Amino acid sequence: MIFKDIKPDLIYVELQSVIKDLISTIDASQVETTDKEIATFSRNLLNELDANIAGELDKLKANSEWDTFTVAFYGETNAGKSTIIETLRILLAEPQKVSSQNKFKELVTSLNIDSASFEKINQEIAELKDNKVVLEQSLNSVKDKNDEQLTSLKNELATLNKTIESKLAAFNIFQKIWHFFSKLPEEAQIVTKQEQFESTKLILDEKVAQAENEVSENDERYNAACLKLEHMQGELEKLVPYADGAIIGDGRSDYTLDSQSYSMQGDESTFTVLDVPGIEGKEEKVGESIWSAVHKAHAVFYVTSKAAAPQTGDDKNKGTLEKIKEHLGDQTEVYSIYNKRITNPLQLQKSQLVSESELASLAELDTKMAEQLGENYQGTKSVCGLVGYLAAANCLVAGSADHKRKEKFMKDNTEQHLLDYCGFTDLKQFLVSDLIKDYKAKIIKANFNKANQVLKSANSSITALRDEKFEPLHTKLKEEIGSASEQLDIALSSLKSRLLTSVGTSINTFKSSVRKSVYSEIEDDISNDDFKYELEREISRAQSQFDENLPEAINIQLNEFGEEVNGIVVRFQKHAGELLDAYSSFETNTIASNFSISVDIDKGFNVAGIIGSVVGAVALAFSGVGIAALAIGAVGVVISFAKSIGSFFSSSYKMSQQKKTTDENIYKIACKLEDTAKTNIDEAFKALEENVDTIKSSLKTPIEHTALINKILSISIEKLLKTSRQLDKEL
Repeated sequence: MIFKDIKPDLIYVELQSVIKDLISTIDASQVETTDKEIATFSRNLLNELDANIAGELDKLKANSEWDTFTVAFYGETNAGKSTIIETLRILLAEPQKVSSQNKFKELVTSLNIDSASFEKINQEIAELKDNKVVLEQSLNSVKDKNDEQLTSLKNELATLNKTIESKLAAFNIFQKIWHFFSKLPEEAQIVTKQEQFESTKLILDEKVAQAENEVSENDERYNAACLKLEHMQGELEKLVPYADGAIIGDGRSDYTLDSQSYSMQGDESTFTVLDVPGIEGKEEKVGESIWSAVHKAHAVFYVTSKAAAPQTGDDKNKGTLEKIKEHLGDQTEVYSIYNKRITNPLQLQKSQLVSESELASLAELDTKMAEQLGENYQGTKSVCGLVGYLAAANCLVAGSADHKRKEKFMKDNTEQHLLDYCGFTDLKQFLVSDLIKDYKAKIIKANFNKANQVLKSANSSITALRDEKFEPLHTKLKEEIGSASEQLDIALSSLKSRLLTSVGTSINTFKSSVRKSVYSEIEDDISNDDFKYELEREISRAQSQFDENLPEAINIQLNEFGEEVNGIVVRFQKHAGELLDAYSSFETNTIASNFSISVDIDKGFNVAGIIGSVVGAVALAFSGVGIAALAIGAVGVVISFAKSIGSFFSSSYKMSQQKKTTDENIYKIACKLEDTAKTNIDEAFKALEENVDTIKSSLKTPIEHTALINKILSISIEKLLKTSRQLDKEL
């Protein structure tokens, strides 16, 4: 398949077709298995891989953009993505922004409320408020002076009254009569003082009333101004939906829940800017929106408000760095934007926006990002979103927080200076020129790369499945099988040794029994004829005992061997089963499944039956016509000394010759017994070894299954890798 020859937006369909064809060639029939279980598992595994790749490609197809170059602003919650985008909307006259600004200006004209009138009423309210304080202080001062003067007059009147009372109390009868016709001087003074008090009080009350009236008039003017301001504010609320900054968050997490798109004009063509929800938000709320945006984007700006490398997570939560790798790993062009926070105009007095220490930290950020994204990471750009936005904004509601902040920053600066200083002049030029240059090729490259990343992700998952699951399982099963086979070999070797020992013990018993009995008869100085009779009789008796006891001893060893073999097989099944259980579940980015490989080695043949039949064969070799009877029949009892020996030699010599003959016959029979037993054991062991080999071979079934799965996975890896490399080459 030559991918460059197909229509770009058909890449997903063509790629699905290629993958389906590739997977169909890796069917279980290719790996020469007759095991239905493993064939089904392999086929299911491949079908799941096919379905997953198809699903991911369908998602890409649904979210892909082939006509307009799309840039996503992506990053942490409250990093200032929307502030930067709003500034660019204003600077690049984004159609929605132009429309809202026109409506804003129309409303301002119709409402006849401008910034100057709003400021005037606010200033009037402030002056009236300050004047109220002055008037109230003046009123209080007048009241205090009134109280002071009136109190003084009251005290003088009281003093005169006391003087009068004192003098009258001291008068005699004649003075009292005289007082009736002539008043005291103090009495004349008190009348004058009382008139003074009344006139003074009247004047002072008029002053208090005048001061109170001034306070009241000020309050009325203040309340009227506040009502006017309240009315103006109510009118100004109508401007809020169309004011600059409407898309900027208020600091709450998940303020932006859905990606917003804005069309802007570049030097060569239009391009789309996506405002992506913050990656620190709740996954269930924003996860799908983030994925949709980054899949649609052909370039991504990672926005951060920290001059530091993104943090890694822990066992419980993903860190920012892991999310960046997860979300942006298939992008072909990724930049970082450091959005420096400036809230005070004094911070603008520095020669450059970003300090040397911040530049060093941003270099570390670039290193970390490059480690995660490779050559697709393009470096960092720095801006101050807030100040840039305040400089660019020209439709702000009078009296709003943004309006006040704009006035603060614009007091000693021009709009262009702030835009230059805060990095927006350069960022704007980069967006409209360099970034979207040769945009058609960039779109194809970006979308093809995302499709290729689906293959690479699938390949990575299959490789992980092989390397982390089935290869280790295969190795451990081989170790278990090696151990079990070694134990079977040891058990077989031990059985042969024990059988020979049992034969040897039985032969020694035979020899000892015959020798003891015959020697006892010889000591009675028996004749040679009697000697021959006794020797044959004892050999016959011992032979019967030998043929009776040896099979029993052999059976004991064979039963122990059978139990030992069964124990080895059971232990293998247990250990292998534990291994398979440990590795039976797996979940990767593209495959989540369970598998089951049987370790029941009775499946297909019966272990106990094999062991039983072999044990029976060996036992049969030592029963029926006895070994001793066969050996004695083959050797015979030989009495070689002359019958007349006893008449010419002493009795002791005769007995020694009889013992010698006894020993010679016992030795010959023992040798024959040993040869016969060994021959029978060797013959029986041929079948025994063959059947133990069959058991050992049956133990290999699990590793044959895992080897088969590894082969299928390796073929899948090879074919996916080949397709991915071809796509890489054509890009």
